[in-house]
Amino acid sequence: MPTIKAINHVSVRALDLKKSVEFYQRVLGAEEIPNPNFGGVLAWMRLGPAQLHLFQRGDGWDIDTHFAVEPEDFMAVYDAAVEMDALDKIGTWKHFIFEVPSGEIQMYLRDPANNLIEIVRRDADGLSAALRDQIWKRADLNPQSDFNMQASLFFD
Repeated sequence: MPTIKAINHVSVRALDLKKSVEFYQRVLGAEEIPNPNFGGVLAWMRLGPAQLHLFQRGDGWDIDTHFAVEPEDFMAVYDAAVEMDALDKIGTWKHFIFEVPSGEIQMYLRDPANNLIEIVRRDADGLSAALRDQIWKRADLNPQSDFNMQASLFFD
């Protein structure tokens, strides 16, 4: 059974990104940090030892809202997700596994209630060749500025 090291980040909807960033800075002392370009309006913030990711969206339920965890064994999570048909292949990002410009890996799953869960890993080293071949690079999908290229899912 897979085990989790830590919650990496939580991602929530922002109706007005500037107002949400200011709110989290003033009320919770969050610090804005670099983020990759995912093709939308977003901000990443340091919130203690974890991150808060804000995605500007309109009213209504947001299918992008999620939490992210770092497991001890990424492949064990992948194998269990495959067994349960939980990979998010057609949802939010139209694919289930990505590499951000820093080389870190994001894998997306859906639970039985359709909640989005992100599984993160520091790099693709040690992943099966078959899984590595399925990774889409976010830098190939959206142009990345110097600011975007500094983004990391991890603080250490």
